[in-house]
Amino acid sequence: MTFDICFATYNSTKWLDQCLTALSKMDYDKKKVGLYFTDNASQDDTVNKLEMLKQQYEGMFGAFEVLKLKQNMGFGTASNTAAKAGKGDFVFFFNVDTELFPDALTELRREILKCSPEWGAFELRQFPYEHPKYYDPVTMETSWASGACMVLRRSVFEETGGFDETIFMYAEDVELSWHVRTLGYRIRYVPQAGTWHYAYKTAYEEKPIQVAGSLTGNLVLRYKYGTNEDIREWKHWKEIILERQKDETILSDIGKMLHRAEKFRSGYRRFYKGVVKKSTFLPQFVDLDYEFARAGAFYENHLPKKHPEITVIIRTYQRPETLALTLESLTHQTYKNFQVLVVEDGENPSAKDVVEKMKDRISICYFPLNRAAGRCVAGNIGLQRAQTEYVCFLDDDDYFFAEYLEVMACLIEENPDCKMFCHGAIEGACDVDPQDSTKFEFIRKRNNARKQLKRIDFFYDNPVPIQAVVFNKKLFEQFGGLDENLDALEDWDLWIRYVCHAKFAYAEKATSIYKIPARPKDYEKRDEEISKYRKAVFEKMASYQSTISAQDVYGLFWKPETAEEKIKQKDELKAYEKEIKESVREIQSSNSWKITAPLRWPFNTVRVVLNWIQLGINFVLGLLSKLFVGAANFIVKILVLLGRGVCKISLSWNKLADLVGPQKVDPDKEPIEKVHGFLLNSKKSVSMRLPQNVMRIVKKIKKREDI
Repeated sequence: MTFDICFATYNSTKWLDQCLTALSKMDYDKKKVGLYFTDNASQDDTVNKLEMLKQQYEGMFGAFEVLKLKQNMGFGTASNTAAKAGKGDFVFFFNVDTELFPDALTELRREILKCSPEWGAFELRQFPYEHPKYYDPVTMETSWASGACMVLRRSVFEETGGFDETIFMYAEDVELSWHVRTLGYRIRYVPQAGTWHYAYKTAYEEKPIQVAGSLTGNLVLRYKYGTNEDIREWKHWKEIILERQKDETILSDIGKMLHRAEKFRSGYRRFYKGVVKKSTFLPQFVDLDYEFARAGAFYENHLPKKHPEITVIIRTYQRPETLALTLESLTHQTYKNFQVLVVEDGENPSAKDVVEKMKDRISICYFPLNRAAGRCVAGNIGLQRAQTEYVCFLDDDDYFFAEYLEVMACLIEENPDCKMFCHGAIEGACDVDPQDSTKFEFIRKRNNARKQLKRIDFFYDNPVPIQAVVFNKKLFEQFGGLDENLDALEDWDLWIRYVCHAKFAYAEKATSIYKIPARPKDYEKRDEEISKYRKAVFEKMASYQSTISAQDVYGLFWKPETAEEKIKQKDELKAYEKEIKESVREIQSSNSWKITAPLRWPFNTVRVVLNWIQLGINFVLGLLSKLFVGAANFIVKILVLLGRGVCKISLSWNKLADLVGPQKVDPDKEPIEKVHGFLLNSKKSVSMRLPQNVMRIVKKIKKREDI
């Protein structure tokens, strides 16, 4: 299996040595690896440095070519140029500010060999910041692959034509991924194959070019893959970005990139109509992103130096097919020092065959209870039988992401004085096929994660679901296990008990996903079942004692507002104002509003005349007070009385006119308060209600005629 690693360079001198050093240390046959560098007219010493490195490494690799473009054509063009120069089985698009793990290609090859040809592209895992986009923890399918470490079968690369060269930078990797999927291929995430990627100097860094590129790239993707509604939605985000952005350089970059995108609009829409609409592919736009993002994007991942053994306890009850999916998610763990203990409740156990099939892939044991004991009994038996220092639970229909145990091992290593270790998680509202529990769809996802987790958080709510905690088995031995009298909230009761006696550590990163019912009736039923046990847990709380600070208590009700929260509030206000303006436009362009225009005209005409009379009286009063001080009191009094009368008439008339239909407003020019007033008045006006009532009467008459 041969790989062509393709780089796009631009003023990249400082990254080249460490990048090549890492590649030279890979354990893969380097003669089966070709290196292709395309330089985008660098202004520094990049090309000379590459020529020197070519002399040093040329004999080590299957190929080492340096290609030069006369001007900076962007990432996509440079990457395509490099890819077309090679002949390897796989095209590996790779950033130069990276250090590939020595075993990365070996692990990648192992995964590729397991895959059928329908898997057309693959993505490696990045360190220290793993890309936060959601992927399927069972199948490992991802919706798109990052261009920093994207691998395509050469046949698939040639079928797509590569990156869209009209995109200068940012979103070209999403576009290529979506093109791959439009052709019917799937994309697989391979977390066992890793690379260091020095994309950010610091966590939460916002790069100027990234702001402009992301906004423009999103528009291009909506032009190529989206509906007209998707394109209209983008304009809302454009307004928010431009309103927030004060940097003139960034605003200038946005203007240039948008001008470039508009030049190719007709071609993008032809692609949508000719390719995308004919396929089964459905794009996903999540604001300005393209996938749900897991919490903890800037959690600093690293590999643990110590490797404590962990037992994963799975409680199951007569649903082997569902259990099989959960066990499959465990086969993808990047951390290998763990055991799985499946404890099956019920008189007629059915999970043995599923467990047996997994024994050559993971270390797993099976213990059937052969009686209906309940899930808490099953959990406690699992804790008793566990032979490792650390343990955790995983329900038989929930999943770990690939790095779950790895991140837990790092937390254990970094916090030697702690006995309990918690992570963020994803709550997935799930619609399950009643006839087949292996067929389901996540209707929506929500991050169940906090920036920080304090002891008091456990005392008013359950901040971590059962699968998001690893704990030292000594806690079970000293303070007991799951309360066997509870059939819900047993995990919350256990966590309260443990945090009262032990320190805990927390990482915001969402490393697991658990299911809740998406259908309202099913959710209500679940909530009712949980509520039955809330009183029991409340009564037990009286015996749980712990020391907390006054700040912990006050922090439940008030926290200093962060800059992120202020921006979020501003964005929410902008979204609300946009919604008001769009509603007003819809009303003013509706047939109901247009049909009743003659009805509103006389009322609004009188309204305008009265306003002008008021202005005229005020003008005369002002003139008299300046020219004839004290000499025109009689005239002034008459005008004041007249003005008051006209004012009262005007107010009454305005109410009547608004009842018929308010005056037209320009949503883009008028103050938002006035636009909002129009919206409120128009909804209850005769202009809108009369046509609606007429239509109802007509429909009733037609029904009677049909009868």
